Amino acid sequence: MPIIIVGIVLLIWEIHFDFHRRSEINKIALVDLDLELTGIVENVDNGDNFHGYGIIRLKIINSNIQAYDPRGKLQYYFCIIKDGIAEVYDHASSSNTFIGDTLVYNTREKISAIIKNGRKIKNGSIGVNTEDAYYRYITLKTIFKE
Repeated sequence: MPIIIVGIVLLIWEIHFDFHRRSEINKIALVDLDLELTGIVENVDNGDNFHGYGIIRLKIINSNIQAYDPRGKLQYYFCIIKDGIAEVYDHASSSNTFIGDTLVYNTREKISAIIKNGRKIKNGSIGVNTEDAYYRYITLKTIFKE
């Protein structure tokens, strides 16, 4: 019986620690970024089994940040912005995102929207994937080579 109690306590501690870690990562990679971005989808890479996360390439229509590359500074990040193009590392396969759609992101609020034919069809929340394998995949597939 004491072993079960210890196991439960350790499980609760692990869940609490993981929640705190993810909250801190989202604060650094999203809230502190404070990005307001609108762009037209040029390409969707559905990823390779990363819980729906992929790579969405946008031609920027409007952005309060013109250049952003956190590689080498952050372990986990939401996007790279360069030369009027944004690569967003977000849910691609589960969001029904297609070439030609307009996407709107507000990282401070952690929200996104999909606009098709001038009509907002879906609102969603955004987060940052914390799988190291996903960032190795991004390194292989990004158009922004280091």
